[in-house]
Amino acid sequence: MMVHGGKTLSQQAVAALDEVRRKAQNPPHANRGGSSGQTPDFQCEKQAPNGVKPAVCAPKCPPPSEKRRKGKKTSPVMEKWLQTAWFFDWLTITLPNGRNGKGERRRADPSEVAEAARLTGTERVEAMRVIHYEDRMGEEEAREARDAFCLWSVLAGLHTQRVGNGTDGFAGALHYADSPIDEERRATVRAGHARNMPSLEIPGGDGRCALLAPQALNAFGPSLLARADVSMDHSQEGLMDALLDYARRMSKASKMAAPRVIESDTGRTFYWGKGEASVKVYQKDLERVADGKLAIEDADPHLVRVEFRFSPKSDKKAGAAGLARNGAWRLLGTVHWVRSMVEQIAALIEVEKGASMAVQRVIKAPDARTVEDKAAYGLEQYARTFCKAAVSRIVAEKFGHDWMGAEVSPEEVRAAVLDMVAAHLDMHGTAEAVVVRAGLDEARDAEAEAMRGAAILDFWMARQHRAAEEAQSGLKEAAASARFEAGQDGDGVSSSGDGRDGSGTVSATVAA
Repeated sequence: MMVHGGKTLSQQAVAALDEVRRKAQNPPHANRGGSSGQTPDFQCEKQAPNGVKPAVCAPKCPPPSEKRRKGKKTSPVMEKWLQTAWFFDWLTITLPNGRNGKGERRRADPSEVAEAARLTGTERVEAMRVIHYEDRMGEEEAREARDAFCLWSVLAGLHTQRVGNGTDGFAGALHYADSPIDEERRATVRAGHARNMPSLEIPGGDGRCALLAPQALNAFGPSLLARADVSMDHSQEGLMDALLDYARRMSKASKMAAPRVIESDTGRTFYWGKGEASVKVYQKDLERVADGKLAIEDADPHLVRVEFRFSPKSDKKAGAAGLARNGAWRLLGTVHWVRSMVEQIAALIEVEKGASMAVQRVIKAPDARTVEDKAAYGLEQYARTFCKAAVSRIVAEKFGHDWMGAEVSPEEVRAAVLDMVAAHLDMHGTAEAVVVRAGLDEARDAEAEAMRGAAILDFWMARQHRAAEEAQSGLKEAAASARFEAGQDGDGVSSSGDGRDGSGTVSATVAA
C-alpha cells in the first residue's frame, strides 16, 4: 500500500494513476470525444492498464465514429458583405483593473477586509496597510484609465464640448465633439464611479462611430466591451414587413418574446431580442425626417436600418472586445438567433443563395475568485438582512412585537442568525449534499473513486431516461385526449350520435 494525497492506495491503483499521468503528458491533437480525437495507443488498446480490473475502464475503447460533422463556414461572398455592409453604431468600453482583469475598480477583497477586522495589534496594522494599498492602486488605475480615454479623444481629432453629470452611477462625464461649439457629441468619457472603472462611450453620431470605434478598440488593446451596436442599412420594398414576419415566426419556434412594434411619426419600429443581444429594426430616413436632418421629399421610405445591440456578461466582455477588434461583423456570429437572422437578411436581399455564417466563439474569462472570496462577498451583501430578520424574530417571540419595550443584545442577534442558518441547512440537507457531491463522505482509493464516478453517471443516465419516458407518455396521453375531444377513437374512427336510436353515423379516417 502507498500513500498519495493523504489517502492509502493499492499498488494497482498507483500503477493506474501513473498510466493516466503518462497519457496526460501526450494528449490527443484535438479536444473531441470521437475516435478521431484519441491517440493511436488508446484506440488500439485492448487490455486494462497495468493490471487494473477491466470493469474499471470498460468499455476498453470507443467504437468507430462517423465522420465528424463540420460546422458552417462563412463563404467569401458572405464575408465580403458582412465586412462592407455592417458597421459600429455604438461602442462602450472600459479598461480592466490590474488585480483580476475585471471592469470594477481595484480594491481589497471582502474576505481580506473581514480578516483584518478580526486581527489585533501589529497583524491588524499590516492587514490594513495591504487594504489601503489596494484602494490607492484602484484610485490610481481609475485615474490613468480616465486620462488615457481623454488623450485618445484629443488624438482622434475631437474637442472638449461640455462637462456634466454622468449616467449609470458615474459622477461626471466629459463630452467631445468635432469642434468646441458643435452640438453633436462624438465621444464621452465617464468617471467617478464608486465601484467601476471609467468608460469611453462612442455614440452613433451620423456614421462617425463606424470610424472611431475600430480606432478605439485597436488603440487600447485588451479592453472590456460593455456595449456595442452593429448596424446595416438597406433599401428594399417589403423588407421591413418580411423581417417582422420572420421575427414573429421565430418567436413561436424558439420560445422568444414576440417582437414589440411601435408606430410613430418616425415611422415603424420593432424591437426583438433574447439574452445578451437585442435588435431594433426601423425606417431610418423617416426618423431623420422627424429629427429635422432630412427633407421629406428626399426620404426613402423603404430604407431599413437593422441595429443589433450586444451587452456581454461580465465573463465575456474581454472576449467580445477581442472579436470586435477584428471587425464589427464578428459579433454577429456570437449569438445563435442573431446569426440566423443575419442569414435570413442575406437571403432576403439576395446576397448569396443559401448564405450561412460561421459561429464566432467568445472566450470566457476565468473567475479569479476563490470559494472563500465568493462566500465573503455573499456575507457582505446579506449579513445585514440576516441580522434584521433575527431582530424581528426575537422581538416577536420574546417581547410580543413590542418594539418600544424590547431590549436585544448583539450576542442574541448573532445566536439567532446562526440558528436560522443551521435550521435552513438541516431542512434542505445542504451540508450533506455538498459532502456527498465532493466524495468526502468516506475515504476512497483510486479504484473506489473511479467506481463512484461511474455509478453517478449511471444514475444520471437512468434518471434522464425516466424523464424522457414520462415526457413521451404525457405526449401520448395528450394526443389521445385531443383525438377523443375531436370525436375520434384510437384507430382513427370518428363517430357522431350515441347510436342508441340507430341514428349514429360512423366514418373511418384513412391515413395517407
